[in-house]
Amino acid sequence: MANPKLAPEYHQKNAITYEAHRRQVIWQIYLPIAVVIGLVLVAAFLVILAPSMEISRWADISLIFLISISMVSAVIFLALNIISIIGTRRALQILPYYLFMAQGFTFRLRSRLLRLSDQAVEPILWTKSKFASVKALNPKRRPL
Repeated sequence: MANPKLAPEYHQKNAITYEAHRRQVIWQIYLPIAVVIGLVLVAAFLVILAPSMEISRWADISLIFLISISMVSAVIFLALNIISIIGTRRALQILPYYLFMAQGFTFRLRSRLLRLSDQAVEPILWTKSKFASVKALNPKRRPL
């Protein structure tokens, strides 16, 4: 059987707050949507009944708005493009010096690491070579 402390508690809806919420939903959501849909339908109806010159005027106005939105986005992308070009140009002027310094640092680091690795291996090579020379002097060894 489930633990009653862990089971979710179900409450009945508070009638007063539920009614207030329902009124708010009607006034703040459904009414504005209905008004906008009504205005769009009235505008569409007026455009249908308007003479052909009026339709052309409204079409021109709509086209101006559509083109202006496209132009604003194009100007924004153009500005971003110009900024990236200027940034790339400045980076190409500054970076070679710092990259040359970084390359010199990596060459120095490489030479030091090679020297350290040679020093670390030197005692092992020395002992192995001594053992090999002693082994070569062994008289029991058969020549090839």
